[in-house]
Amino acid sequence: MIIKLFVLVLFTIFSVAAMADPNLNPNQAIQIASNFCTAIGTTVTGTPTVVYLVPDETGTLNPGGAFNGYYLPVWQVTFNEAEVRLDDVSGKVVGYSNFENRVLWTNLYNQPAGQAITQQAAMSTAAAVLQSAGWTTDLVFEGVTLQQYDRPPSAAAHSWFLVWRRTYQGIPFYDACINVDVQAESGQFMGFSVAFGIPNPLSTAVTLDRSQADSVVNAMIVSQGIQNAVLASVDISIVQPSNYWQVMHTGAEVVYQTGVARAAYVYALSVPTTRFDDGSPDTNTYIMYVDAQNGAIIGGEFDQIMALSDGKKTVQTPVTQLLESATEVRLFKRGLRGVWSKTPVAVLNAESKHDYFRLLKKTTHCKNAGPLALASYKIVVIGKAKAHHELQYMPSTGRIGSGHAWGVVVDQFKSWVQSLDEQAKKKKVASTGASAHSP
Repeated sequence: MIIKLFVLVLFTIFSVAAMADPNLNPNQAIQIASNFCTAIGTTVTGTPTVVYLVPDETGTLNPGGAFNGYYLPVWQVTFNEAEVRLDDVSGKVVGYSNFENRVLWTNLYNQPAGQAITQQAAMSTAAAVLQSAGWTTDLVFEGVTLQQYDRPPSAAAHSWFLVWRRTYQGIPFYDACINVDVQAESGQFMGFSVAFGIPNPLSTAVTLDRSQADSVVNAMIVSQGIQNAVLASVDISIVQPSNYWQVMHTGAEVVYQTGVARAAYVYALSVPTTRFDDGSPDTNTYIMYVDAQNGAIIGGEFDQIMALSDGKKTVQTPVTQLLESATEVRLFKRGLRGVWSKTPVAVLNAESKHDYFRLLKKTTHCKNAGPLALASYKIVVIGKAKAHHELQYMPSTGRIGSGHAWGVVVDQFKSWVQSLDEQAKKKKVASTGASAHSP
């Protein structure tokens, strides 16, 4: 049986020799996989099965390029208890599945959800797994969530889900992550996956000015007839180019550039819409990639609202009416990576010593969000019934609102918010200067 297995492995390698010369050999792949299992506490037995160039992972066997699990050749080593996938070039583990965990999962479905371990404990477990898998660089932590998929809640569907984003020369990939799953109550590592479908880019140089990229995006929005688009976020990421925006609304198939990666400005555009079941307001999201070197639009995607609402049709209240009835408003500033400040940078009400609360109430109605701009401020409006409404505010255009409801603030209020930005810049410069001269 061992001889037959060895022959099968050789046949697998030689049959794809024209596609890629392996860096590892079967014995090395088995040793790396076995060491990883030992490091994470999994005992493996039996004669392992080894496959080189796993069809659903390796880009070489998926020339379409859009849905590759991994961009380099992959080995798969299968033991009685677990399956391990390896990057042929570096030997890093790019996938793991424990068959015994499936039995555990089945048993946990009969148990109600219990107390979860701490987030820090889950992060420590996941970080140790990544280190054992060889992932010690070129990652940035993206986030962690405590998830429960079942109703009523079960122990099986209770998990900590942790995400690290892939980076190259300090720039994150737009859609390339490592996901780690930790059972929320026992803290047991359940599995992880690596979704790295495109190679590193040839260059990460950014030569296009942000204002030039804005102009490119604005022109495409106009040409596509998109109205009331609001810039939810923009950052520089590494993407896989496609002709998405060129074929949008034409019915043609989107074509991806196989094996190509580019640094690009990634724009997320929120566009108001209404739900198809009851006409209540909602938003769709458009993503647009602008090449950071040549300014070409090189891809994107569209996230359409699909979920049904509760059947209660709601009508968006005019911004002018919300502000007129406000008892208090709170301004929050957008920080690095699009994160809002935890505490408001200003709180305005009738007791405020200055006149900006009254000036905000003089906002006039307008039909749309105006030219594409980043909402660098969020204004939370608190009404007489303590109801909270979140509005986006764009100092560059003076527009405030959300969805289809927009208004324009008076010039005095716009100038005041812009002065807040100037004060923040001066404080930052002063802080940087003090740090530079510290002993």
